[in-house]
Amino acid sequence: MWKCFIQGDDEAFASIYELYVDVLYAYGKRYTADEDLLLDCVQETFVDIYKYRASLASEVNLKFYLLSSLKRKLFRSIKKFHLQQDRIQSYEYINSDSFELDFSAEESLIHNEEQAECLKTLTDQMNLLPAKQKEILYLRFNGNLEYEQIAVMMNISVSSCRTQVYRAVKQLRRKLEGTAHRLLLHY
Repeated sequence: MWKCFIQGDDEAFASIYELYVDVLYAYGKRYTADEDLLLDCVQETFVDIYKYRASLASEVNLKFYLLSSLKRKLFRSIKKFHLQQDRIQSYEYINSDSFELDFSAEESLIHNEEQAECLKTLTDQMNLLPAKQKEILYLRFNGNLEYEQIAVMMNISVSSCRTQVYRAVKQLRRKLEGTAHRLLLHY
């Protein structure tokens, strides 16, 4: 699909858009509560790939490429806003140190109370992790990105990325003990 798109196929572009627009939006919501800013950045991401498609590489991990492009656009837009405004408090955003984790509505519709309580406990414990660990876990397990790709996005070494995942999972295991086990048995 990507190769067809960069060769000029507009239907392939529409398919890429449909496939990834919600993924980008969900990822961007973890960085900003400003709906307009987020929608603009998602739109700009797609406009840019359309505009520059002739010069784009034919072999890319599309999900990784789009997520990292969106992240750069969001950070640039937030930084630009900060430079233009004297008071940051009037702007609705969540800075990069507060990556919030939440499960999608589909995943949150759990059949019984015990599972719902386990999921809430897991989410609460995950939100206690440092922002960087939460983002790495999100990219690894929700985004299905490889450690190498996450390391590039987070500007850290691959070994540091692996260590962060290991430490986060170890901490969650220790804090949740039997609770997470019951939750994970249902998936």
